[in-house]
Amino acid sequence: MPPPVSPGKVTPWASAARFGGGKTAVTAILVAAGAGKRLGRRGDKAFATVGGMPLISYSLLALEKAREVEGIVVVVRRAAVGRCLALVRRLGLRKVVTVAAGGRRRQDSVLRGLGFAAGSEYVLVHDAARPFLSAGLVSRTVAECRRTGAAIAAEPASDTVKKVKAGRVAGTVPRQTLWLAQTPQAFRRNLLERAFHEWPSRLDATDDAALLERAGVRVAVVQGDPFNIKITYPADVALAEAVIEAARKVGGKGVGRRTSSGKGLRKTSRAARGSTTTRGSTVTRSSTVVRSSPGRTSRKAGTSRRSSRSGGSSKPRRPGGRP
Repeated sequence: MPPPVSPGKVTPWASAARFGGGKTAVTAILVAAGAGKRLGRRGDKAFATVGGMPLISYSLLALEKAREVEGIVVVVRRAAVGRCLALVRRLGLRKVVTVAAGGRRRQDSVLRGLGFAAGSEYVLVHDAARPFLSAGLVSRTVAECRRTGAAIAAEPASDTVKKVKAGRVAGTVPRQTLWLAQTPQAFRRNLLERAFHEWPSRLDATDDAALLERAGVRVAVVQGDPFNIKITYPADVALAEAVIEAARKVGGKGVGRRTSSGKGLRKTSRAARGSTTTRGSTVTRSSTVVRSSPGRTSRKAGTSRRSSRSGGSSKPRRPGGRP
């Protein structure tokens, strides 16, 4: 069980409860302060029940098991701090060092979490809205970050992307250089801190790589995971629960812990899609789109609703290259 909670230091934003401390090479910042209005459920999105567990539980368990992660900072809505502390204790998590209250915007919450990672050389930012975080994706992202200083997970756009204005097609965007950004995203802590310092506070950032791009830092891209879906709309919950139910049929007890670490997802992909082919049903979801030259991201290309096909190779691919 985690050590007894001791009072955390008070920041300008909120108080935090700390489980432990000390310097770590990699600290994960789990962002879970969203209201989840688009999900159509009351209460905190992070604690919406998905597959019989709070949504945030899946990411917590995955980060707890990730060998590269030495500490976890959890950022939730102010009213949910106590609830999250109770969940951490119930799950027996030992890597969680802080549960802090988030801010109005996602970037505000990340910045608050960053304030509790001062002893780390690297930070790994992940959205709790992506419950199926795999150990392999964490490893790839951290390894590339250690090599380059900044790295994100992303999937290449598979559908034709249209610019639309006033309900009419205004143009077709070549998709060869378009990748849909995911989390985790990993950075040298000092680079992310500098990017926050230079970022105009009036601007909203939908992901952390955008801050570094504006600061002139080149961001590397690693192959993401088609199962690393983001829970935004009710349909996303239905998809996630289909995956979890398929994993239950294959893996039996402990499915929450097994699914959160990515194990069993490949084996259950056909069952979750209800198809015997690797080109089964398509799933629509929203992602940040980045333009990519080999191995690096460049300017943002806006956001797009996408349809991505489940299945395919799980081997890492370099942008513009082969598995």
